[in-house]
Amino acid sequence: MTGKVQDNNRALIRLVYEKTRKGGPESTAPLLDSEFVARIGDSVPWGGIYQGPDNYLGPCVHKYSLYLDPTSVVYETLNCEEDEVQALVHLKMHDGGKTVPFLHTWTVRGEKVIRLNSVCLQPGLLSVLPLPSRQKRPKRLKFYEHLMLMRRPR
Repeated sequence: MTGKVQDNNRALIRLVYEKTRKGGPESTAPLLDSEFVARIGDSVPWGGIYQGPDNYLGPCVHKYSLYLDPTSVVYETLNCEEDEVQALVHLKMHDGGKTVPFLHTWTVRGEKVIRLNSVCLQPGLLSVLPLPSRQKRPKRLKFYEHLMLMRRPR
């Protein structure tokens, strides 16, 4: 494989990460082939096989965004061998500044990504339950909190 093709493959994966940081994972949809398959290691709570861009960008991204901030993705290295690009990436956890390292192996065909294999290098960091989704608080509770914060004349 020529150096130009490898450079193009690396550039495509850089673009995937840049789009993810700027517009979220959904913004990468045009870069994914219609036969895209994501294989996520079983060491993470959202592990499994996701076939098709919609299945990956829907259920998979929703599950992992409970634990990690998808727009915080930063790649350290990009190595290319033939049609595969390996990337060591870090994603921030929601609580605090901890990051979780992943090894991503992307397979490129032409100008589209056809496969992602993702392995978490420190799955123990994800053993903490995700932040609970914000539930709507009853109006009575909001009113009570408001009363508690009011300054009373002395």
